[in-house]
Amino acid sequence: MRCYCPRFPVPVLNFFGFNLAAYGQLEIGGTSIGPQYLYVMLGMLLVNIVFLTLSYQRLKITTFDPEFATSLGMRSTWINTAFMFLVSVTVTAGFNAAGAILVIALVITPPATAYLLSKNLPTMIALTVVIAVVGALAGFWFAYVLNAATSAAISVFYGVLFVLALAIERFIKLRRRRLVRPEARSVATAKRHDEYTATVQAGA
Repeated sequence: MRCYCPRFPVPVLNFFGFNLAAYGQLEIGGTSIGPQYLYVMLGMLLVNIVFLTLSYQRLKITTFDPEFATSLGMRSTWINTAFMFLVSVTVTAGFNAAGAILVIALVITPPATAYLLSKNLPTMIALTVVIAVVGALAGFWFAYVLNAATSAAISVFYGVLFVLALAIERFIKLRRRRLVRPEARSVATAKRHDEYTATVQAGA
């Protein structure tokens, strides 16, 4: 949906009744082109993508195997410092755009949920992005339907996704254990049988 706000000469996006005109607008030549923090966060997204694309291999090695990185002659100090600086700037920008509760939920819950579903790093990163986007959209919709706080609704939905992922992971592990136990028992029984047969033959 699009609606026209009398304060701004351009149509303002209205998503499920959520009017972006409520945010501080960025104006160029007297014309509003949208919320200021929309462009701030888009800029932070672009910076993060560029940094991770250029530093992915070095960051992976220095983070998960610093001794191996040192043996290759990589200096982990500067890249770790740059990474933490970028995280702090992104979080600070997020605090102003979305609030502390939602930023903390975004930093912790999607990657933790992805870690439960996969141990492969590229897959984890892709799952983290998907979970973050789906959780934000679904949580926003529930907040609109229930007339609840947006940040709280999105955070709770992230928590629900985490609990579901944890339940799925536990179920898969339990099923694997049940499948392995009969095989282990049969192997142990066959081993005891062989030992018994060898003992009888030795006594004979």
